[in-house]
Amino acid sequence: MVRAAAAQLSPVLFSRSGTIEKICTLIAKAAADGVADDAKFAGSWQIKKFEAAAWFRENVSPANPNYRVVAYSAGATAFSLFDHVINLDGLANDSAGESIMSSHSVAGYVERIKPDYIIEVCHAETEYDNLERLHLVPFPQQGDYCIDRFIYEKGTPQ
Repeated sequence: MVRAAAAQLSPVLFSRSGTIEKICTLIAKAAADGVADDAKFAGSWQIKKFEAAAWFRENVSPANPNYRVVAYSAGATAFSLFDHVINLDGLANDSAGESIMSSHSVAGYVERIKPDYIIEVCHAETEYDNLERLHLVPFPQQGDYCIDRFIYEKGTPQ
């Protein structure tokens, strides 16, 4: 049964032709069929990141086609938003990693690159005082995911 669910899901995940809704539906179906380990993955942080990215794609229409989103553990977000996502955890982004190593924070790096949005667990406002909350994806097990817009002073390049 697990192989059957994986066979259905693999082409969707790796082709990028599937929609986030289709991925979530297949995972939820697998969980309902008892395929997922007690539905843990269906309620996982990765799914919540997919949901946040799907909301962003459906509800935020950046005027700038070169918008940039920052996120920690950005894989699920980047899957949906493609080349617009900058990873902040330092594992896939040397510049973020260097910032973390030198100052124990990525805030200076984020301030330098001036991204447009952040999709992350709702605590970013403790590091950045220039955020506007756009949406919240509930996730009580870990902490809700927020989609926030960075607000910059007029005249400051973005």
